[in-house]
Amino acid sequence: MQELRQRIQTALKAEGLDAIVASAPENVFYVSGYRSLASSVIRGVQIYAVLNSQSLALVLSRADVPCALEAGLSEDELFSYGGFHFDLEEPDHPKGFPMEIQTVLSRSYGTPMEALSAALDQMAGSSKGVAVDRGGVSLEVWEGLTNRFGTPQVRDAADIFRTVRRTKTEEEVSRIERATRISEDAIFATLDQVREGMTEQEMVQIFEQQELKDGGRPWFTVIACGERAAFADSPATSRPLKRGDIIRFDVGCTYGGYHSDIARTAVFGPPTTKLVDYYNAILAGEQQEFEFLRPGVPASEVFNRAMETVKSEGIPHYKRHHCGHGIGLEVYDPPLIGPNDQTLLEEGMVFCLETPYYEIGWGGLLVEDTVVITKDGARMFNQRPRELQIVE
Repeated sequence: MQELRQRIQTALKAEGLDAIVASAPENVFYVSGYRSLASSVIRGVQIYAVLNSQSLALVLSRADVPCALEAGLSEDELFSYGGFHFDLEEPDHPKGFPMEIQTVLSRSYGTPMEALSAALDQMAGSSKGVAVDRGGVSLEVWEGLTNRFGTPQVRDAADIFRTVRRTKTEEEVSRIERATRISEDAIFATLDQVREGMTEQEMVQIFEQQELKDGGRPWFTVIACGERAAFADSPATSRPLKRGDIIRFDVGCTYGGYHSDIARTAVFGPPTTKLVDYYNAILAGEQQEFEFLRPGVPASEVFNRAMETVKSEGIPHYKRHHCGHGIGLEVYDPPLIGPNDQTLLEEGMVFCLETPYYEIGWGGLLVEDTVVITKDGARMFNQRPRELQIVE
């Protein structure tokens, strides 16, 4: 995580800022390496990571303190708030860990803003100003920051995080690739067990158990069959699988905090001519995307290539608002491979390429793969077949 932190510090220096305040869970993780479960599941639990040119401060609920210390943050970096209570029966524990907890809790603050103010007193002493990621900032905290520094001195940090996070380090690439392989293997493990009458819910159970077995954390699992394959983000149902059904997978997990997002399409029994032709068209479009990727190419041009290919290869009425997106700490990291995104591709960017087709009343088709931009093209993470899978 030190390399990620250094990237933000370099950006701060370039922007002439004292400090940056991260509030969205993914940005807090990027800066601090810590992800709060409490702030993810309980509305109103806030967490902020404050970074300057030399050091880090983490503002967090008292409930988060033991886990943050266990994750490797020091007691000097933690500024806790709230009223959560721990009993500390052994303050003189030989390892000192309960004493560290006690030290942090003994200087807790009443509210998130009070804790953040204390952190900023230590981290942003001059008048250069701060950049604030507004993704998880409460109205109270935002008003407190603008009152403290003055509105002109509080900058939106969205562009800083967007720019820094869009290219990935080697470690980030490694984690995304591992997450991708976990989800990909789980798709084929599920197809190996498909049988007539099996429900979508049963397939999801097989799929997610395989992801867990391989070290992933299931994040989203769309397995839609038959005419329901046209429902883009559909929860699994008890609908039984029938001969001739399309089986559409759009799935992802996390590994080490980083996401996968891949897709495959299968058919239970012999496919129709339309299914084969349409699937080959969207696969050709995704392949054209992959072959066109290289540094310096605008994202919009990649989109145009995909759209033109799908139309010319068999779906002349094909329409899409995007044909891919960045991926990393979020399933949708910037940039977007869409008609209006002029972002120039850079070495180290990681993308999910996709060319979905959804026809209500008939079904849906999707192939989606993950790639990293290299100095002279792109490398695909996925290793399993991308062709239409026929399950007998």
